Amino acid sequence: MSLPPCVVCGGYALDTRYGFTSTFDEAQATEMLGHPPPEALSVFDPGVRKRFWVGHETCTGFSLRTRKRSAEELLERLRRYRQRELAASAPRRSGQRGVVQVGMSPEQVLRLLGPPHERVTLREYLARMGDKGILQFEPSDDEYWLYSGVPSGHDTEVTFRNARVVRVQTPRTNT
Repeated sequence: MSLPPCVVCGGYALDTRYGFTSTFDEAQATEMLGHPPPEALSVFDPGVRKRFWVGHETCTGFSLRTRKRSAEELLERLRRYRQRELAASAPRRSGQRGVVQVGMSPEQVLRLLGPPHERVTLREYLARMGDKGILQFEPSDDEYWLYSGVPSGHDTEVTFRNARVVRVQTPRTNT
């Protein structure tokens, strides 16, 4: 009598890379798989007049060395499987450098970062500097919101034009 393939992975039953093989009756195989096992993967043992299925130790979580199935091991395996499934179906972030993105409204930025420690328009900045000659042209209505940044002492600057984010900049330091 030859052994059928592993009921979980379908691989060669005596492949030792997956640990020892274990045999299961129909109730055990159904409990392990969550559905009735395929009869094509079973072997009928005329001595006990029962069908049995074969599974690898790593595929089933059932170890011949301990002679019992570890519920914690199976739950951990199920948790890791679900995490992989969720990670595979999760939306991917691409091209985003931070939470604030170009095109956001001021309300969205306030929700994400809170109020800035300083708000300055280009017109106010030039007036503070005392450059009256430069005001011969009409400065844009750009507004700059400054947030305390990292590293300490460097402000993150969010630039708005027409009530939309047009630039987010944090000075970089070479270390």
